[in-house]
Amino acid sequence: MSTSQKTDPPLMLSSSDDKQNQQSNVPASPPPPYPQQSFSSMSTDDASRGVPPQGYAEPSQPQVVYIDQPQHTQQPSQTIIMQQAPQFVNITSPSPVRITCPYCSNDIVTTVAETPGSTAYILAGILCCIFWPLMWLPCVMSGCLDKIHSCPICRGTLATVRA
Repeated sequence: MSTSQKTDPPLMLSSSDDKQNQQSNVPASPPPPYPQQSFSSMSTDDASRGVPPQGYAEPSQPQVVYIDQPQHTQQPSQTIIMQQAPQFVNITSPSPVRITCPYCSNDIVTTVAETPGSTAYILAGILCCIFWPLMWLPCVMSGCLDKIHSCPICRGTLATVRA
């Protein structure tokens, strides 16, 4: 079973309709003529230079002045400074280590700071379930804390040793 749809043809104007529409847009009378200015009072030198006659008021519109810029044939040079990224320092010791700092290039002994990490918090959660008064213990035990090695001169973080 097939269904066919009927579509109406597009509305077309006849040529006589087009002419009537075009004629209705045309004004009935021509525009009034512009007043003629007499340049007879000007000398031929003034007229050739484009000087307006006396009594002629200049319109009060801003004038645009274009100034030719000199063309630069040489492009400005660009200086690119590339800095090396600090190299990865492999520190596995929880105690201070003597190394050369990759940030400031000084020979240093690292400073070590201890902070509670994920191991301390997991053990604190387990102790909370077993015996809650001792849940703070992993947060102060040195073996459960993460060790952060840093440079004492530039304070850059060099490595973190997880507990």
